[in-house]
Amino acid sequence: MAMERGPDAAHAPGECARLERMRTALDKFLTLIDDKANAKNFAVALPNVDEVALEKTRLQFVQDLKSAIRNDLNELVEKHDLGSRLSELQELVDEADERERNAYAPQSAELKDVWRPDLDISTAIRARIAADQQARMPALEHEFAELQAANAESAERIAAIEQEADDVQANVADALAMLDKLRGAVSLPSEDAKALHAMLDALLTDMGPV
Repeated sequence: MAMERGPDAAHAPGECARLERMRTALDKFLTLIDDKANAKNFAVALPNVDEVALEKTRLQFVQDLKSAIRNDLNELVEKHDLGSRLSELQELVDEADERERNAYAPQSAELKDVWRPDLDISTAIRARIAADQQARMPALEHEFAELQAANAESAERIAAIEQEADDVQANVADALAMLDKLRGAVSLPSEDAKALHAMLDALLTDMGPV
């Protein structure tokens, strides 16, 4: 026969207050099982079962059901690390409450995530993220300035390389033009002239427009 654990049996030592309150609320809810699964209701549901056997069955059922519910809660707590998450939530709440006690102006940045009737969770989260990002702004601005300087240097190097390539192309084009003039001035055998002409045309084509 499974033994039912008491209300505090599953409470880990040093557990955060919010998780303790969650377990306490569950324990209160489980008392409803005792109220609903009483001997009278079981007798109505199972009228043909011996009274002694029915009472044993009822007690076993109630104990097993309550234990299963508590075990499910423990699994959820472990699976989703609720202890740490609820502790972090409590720290955020305590911090916000402390800022509220410091008498900041109602619309100040320090109170953006302090509870108020019209505050929704997404606004509170964004406010805290924005505050964290604000602290990093100087470093981000410095990184951005360094990136801009590096990009400017790269652009200058690329421009210099392009100019150098243009100069080389212009010099080669001038040399080819001079060779073309020289070809016209020098008398060469027909086949040699055709070969030279073809070579110069190929070079000019490879160089592209100037």
